[in-house]
Amino acid sequence: MIKLKIKSIVAIAFTALLLYSCNIDKPTACMSLSTDYFFKDSVIVFNNCSYGAESYLWDFGDGFTSTETSPEHIYAESDTFTVTLNVKGKNGSDMVYHDILVYEPAK
Repeated sequence: MIKLKIKSIVAIAFTALLLYSCNIDKPTACMSLSTDYFFKDSVIVFNNCSYGAESYLWDFGDGFTSTETSPEHIYAESDTFTVTLNVKGKNGSDMVYHDILVYEPAK
């Protein structure tokens, strides 16, 4: 009876460790911006705070993309855009998106 309990405990511990180790390298997508609104024809820096990723694909929502880690982008039009960051690592992928407002500069 005791051997069976010890084997069960060892099997549970091994399974938990295996599940935990599989999630260690799973990438997590993260982006940060200083504000949610910007001006047309101004440089916007997209800060990548992702971890566990080996490749990045940014979609700026205006037909342009980038594979840089933390790219810069200039919007030619004023509108609301959804910026998407897709990251890939050895144990999976993740995605995050953020809506930004691009305004016409004051004249």
